[in-house]
Amino acid sequence: PNSEKSSLGLEYFCQEGDELWSLPDSDLIALATRETAKIGLVRPEEVEDGCVFRVPKAYPVYDSTYQDALAIIERYVQQFENVHTIGRNGLHRYDNQDHAMLTGMEAAANVVRGERQSSWSSPGRGEYLEEVREEHLTKGS
Repeated sequence: PNSEKSSLGLEYFCQEGDELWSLPDSDLIALATRETAKIGLVRPEEVEDGCVFRVPKAYPVYDSTYQDALAIIERYVQQFENVHTIGRNGLHRYDNQDHAMLTGMEAAANVVRGERQSSWSSPGRGEYLEEVREEHLTKGS
């Protein structure tokens, strides 16, 4: 919200109606606070506020016309100078977590440099770090 504070977004995987989905917002914010504190990202007393967005059917549907629809969304969002779309939901694509995080880091770098590089064509897309590549298998690693 300002140069003195940071906003964090956490994503929890669950199914609509399951135990995690059904937790009250205050319990989810408390869970997120505990977990970010446990990994050393924040101190609980630093957390001022939180909000919860439950997104049913959050994964994109890839049909024969999805690229056309995606181009419309991209053109619309690109007209705003102060909006940086990132991650799975922001870019409307099911990337792995590595790529989702990469787009966030790219957006942060854009803000710091005062630039507007598009995350829609993020470098590294298509390369998955968890894939086992043939050259690794032949080297015995």
